[in-house]
Amino acid sequence: MSQAPKVHLIGISDAGLKSLAPGPLALVESAGFIAGGKRHLGFVGHLQAETFAVGANLAELAAALKARLEAGADKPLVVLASGDPLFFGIGRTLARDLGAESLEVHPQASAFQMAFARLSLNWDDAHLVSVHGRPLDRLLAVPPEAAKLGVFTDDKNTPAEVARFLMATGWGGGDRAFVLENLEGEGESRFEGSLEEAAARSFGPLNVMVALRSEPPDPAGLHAFGLPDSFFHQRKPEQGLITKAEIRALSLSKMRLHPRSVAWDIGAGSGSVAVEAARFCRQGRVWAVEKNAEDCGNVRLNFAKFGCLNASLVQGRAPEALDGLPDDPDAVFVGGSSGRMADILEACKARLRPLGSLVVNTVTLENTAEALEWYKASGLEWDLVQVQVSRRKPILDLQRLDALNPIFVFWGRKAGA
Repeated sequence: MSQAPKVHLIGISDAGLKSLAPGPLALVESAGFIAGGKRHLGFVGHLQAETFAVGANLAELAAALKARLEAGADKPLVVLASGDPLFFGIGRTLARDLGAESLEVHPQASAFQMAFARLSLNWDDAHLVSVHGRPLDRLLAVPPEAAKLGVFTDDKNTPAEVARFLMATGWGGGDRAFVLENLEGEGESRFEGSLEEAAARSFGPLNVMVALRSEPPDPAGLHAFGLPDSFFHQRKPEQGLITKAEIRALSLSKMRLHPRSVAWDIGAGSGSVAVEAARFCRQGRVWAVEKNAEDCGNVRLNFAKFGCLNASLVQGRAPEALDGLPDDPDAVFVGGSSGRMADILEACKARLRPLGSLVVNTVTLENTAEALEWYKASGLEWDLVQVQVSRRKPILDLQRLDALNPIFVFWGRKAGA
């Protein structure tokens, strides 16, 4: 009984057919169908196989391969891909669309592996990410304490753009950058310099970037929760429009955030809740809504200070300003309502995703009573706690406690879909 035909997914480098071992080379030379990028097809132009140029047409490729598999192709079906096709490559898509049992994978060394080898750097402790055909903000998924980074780039998300992004999120301009172009191909070259220098240069489209941090920051500080109030720009001389650190930590815990959460901070004041949410939800998105122009200025300063590139500010009055937010939230924090508590909470509940959390802080008895009545009728699974915080304050050579305003923290969770 003959075996069912398979799609041979073959990794290849810019050295062309010379990079292939005898087995994969024989498959390519005897293939009846070869798919690959235009560069890859240039390596096999002398062969008689039917070819398919791969671009933004992966669904068409999968359909073409499936039809040939079902027809019982008598010659090998080959897909050429750079490096290891299962590492940021086409293998994931073909395994999903055709079934892993339909594939036979012949990997080549990944371009990351080659790049680190050229630099004689171990890469088992490197953080690897691709922004090739993907949003640049995928770099936010890299842990903020990362000291060694490898990046697949493209002609839009260039090494210069990557360098600027890294510097905006806390890397130093003097940190080292390497760009390795045309690995194993004609004109292979290497740039070595600082991130600032890389940000000012242009590079060819085929490259891998490696960045090394000279002095990684203290991870304890990067992941600290409930940052001191003094860390934030806030309105002066009246320093009151900030959710205090102790209340902020409790409120954030009730928001049930995860790294991909979309979070809203309504009545943002200084934006302290939005900043802490953005630091935690590095693969998500945070929206701060604030009506006061002076406070909006402080929110912007705090976003810049903490490198919150995944956070955005909308100046406007809730609930109307919420209509312009593109992303439905997993979590909402309401720190100020300007007398429109019920309207804001209704608008938030309507947009809240299943299992999402809605957290409200109140200070006045009137707002507390209104929030209580709303939560009781909301249909959410809800609860509340009243928090009284007193902070140490020196008096001469003695110590006393200085009481802050008591705060009511409400939270509710929406039912699943």
